[in-house]
Amino acid sequence: MYLLFVKRSTNKKGWKDIVKEYGLAAIYFSICIIITVFIIHILLSLPDYFRDYVIAVMVCVPILLFYFTLIRNEYNRRKVDEQNFELERVKAAQLETEMKFLKAQYHPHFLFNALNTIYFLVDETNIAAKEGIELLSGLLRYRLYDVEEQVPLEDELQFLNTYIAFQKLRIEEGVKVDFSTEIADNQRKIHPLLFHPLLENAFKYVNGNFYIGIRVSQQGNMVIFKITNTIIRYPESEQKAGIGLTNLKQRLSILYPGRHDLSINKEQDLFTATLTIEME
Repeated sequence: MYLLFVKRSTNKKGWKDIVKEYGLAAIYFSICIIITVFIIHILLSLPDYFRDYVIAVMVCVPILLFYFTLIRNEYNRRKVDEQNFELERVKAAQLETEMKFLKAQYHPHFLFNALNTIYFLVDETNIAAKEGIELLSGLLRYRLYDVEEQVPLEDELQFLNTYIAFQKLRIEEGVKVDFSTEIADNQRKIHPLLFHPLLENAFKYVNGNFYIGIRVSQQGNMVIFKITNTIIRYPESEQKAGIGLTNLKQRLSILYPGRHDLSINKEQDLFTATLTIEME
């Protein structure tokens, strides 16, 4: 009970609160001492015990208040140390995020300028190459210029369409891609590029008779992205774990804490990922 009293009292600020805090502590200790001495005198049947109350209070209360001060100061010191540590951790995380953002901007910007140069070097008869450059430029432009803190669902779906069209330039005829949407309000805002890692992962090992099914739907303020693709079996030596899904989980935990669900399931030769996000 005493430690609980100390913990609550240390949350107060200001000299008036401190005086009140120490006053309450003195009253609390005085009552405890009076009750203790009273019980002792009743048990021992000592006469003239009122004088003992006064002496006990005058001697013990200052000692207990000093002890109370030591505990209080130690508790406050630990709380300050914990807050400073947390502050430094947040600053370090923010700095790391800013560095990653700057790197992410630099590389697409460099590629975007390089693609513009290559586009004019490609022969006019090579339509597929020019189309590929145009699509890739559109993807990079979205990452560089059109991405704000949040974007309309319509823009995000258009980005997915562009990415699918770009990937179709290289895939074989045996590959089937189904993309469907059921969105009631495509102007609802969402943080960008959260679906892209899952889509990119599906196209990673596309080969032969391959299937990719993408469906984006909306239920109230919930947007649901579900993607299913064929699993291609590779030797263990050729399988490398990517960082796309890891980064996606980190972004979701920061942008939508407690307001998202990502489930991944592997059954036989199918890989299914479902991402549900609660929009604002």
